Amino acid sequence: MNGGDGSAPFIYRDGRVNPIPLPAGAIAGSATVQDINDAGQILGWARTSGTAGAYFVHDSRGSRFLDTGTLPSARLAVLNDKGEIFSVVEDGASGESRLAIYRNGDFTLLPPLPDVPSDRDSIRYFPLALNNAGQALFTILSRAGRDSVDLTFVYGQGQYTQFGPNLFFGVDMNEKGWAVGSLSSEEIEPPPDRIAVFRDGEFEYLDRLVRPADAGKWTFWNSYAIDARGRILGRGSLGSFIATPVPEPATALLLGAGIGLIGVALRRRAA
Repeated sequence: MNGGDGSAPFIYRDGRVNPIPLPAGAIAGSATVQDINDAGQILGWARTSGTAGAYFVHDSRGSRFLDTGTLPSARLAVLNDKGEIFSVVEDGASGESRLAIYRNGDFTLLPPLPDVPSDRDSIRYFPLALNNAGQALFTILSRAGRDSVDLTFVYGQGQYTQFGPNLFFGVDMNEKGWAVGSLSSEEIEPPPDRIAVFRDGEFEYLDRLVRPADAGKWTFWNSYAIDARGRILGRGSLGSFIATPVPEPATALLLGAGIGLIGVALRRRAA
């Protein structure tokens, strides 16, 4: 849970709610929690006297601020298992918001993103995931008047790859660099089959990956997460599901039977 509104951040562990102690100098009621990794580290942000705010990390050694300076967009950040942070920072030279990765005590700005529309009134970056290989998933929301466009990218090995078409919003990425997301257009009725997966540099809609025997049984709506094995948690016309990759040719990547079983079970429980 996040604070920032006078409440206190906490972690739920072993059946108990445990408050997260703030580092020395943090202003009570100002803290927010960004992420937690598999190593048990918790990334947070809090205001301090005399500054706009700073990141802190809580682990078995306690809570401590990171010496990263003032970050105007510090509430937008994710953490990997190495303790590295993917965030939005302000470029001191241009004053513009830039994506950056914090490792070994320093933030490194990512290269400028090519082909960002220059006629936009505003551009906002949303860091979504950073895996232990240093691959980063993020979405850009750009606005021009009433027009808004979502652009999702995967950054790795010094280059950007757009994940999906425009109006596509990423959700999560695993250690293999596979990512999942959903088409965010509100102009199409009824909603299309809009979950997609980005795998090994290829983008494909989920309904095209289901085994032929199970094709047509589902309309896929929203995705929520993808784990290290490539299993996708989402929601569709028959309820919530887990789509499981199978070691078959690329024409049959997802185990449709597993999807159906979970969906039916959830429907019966809700009945």
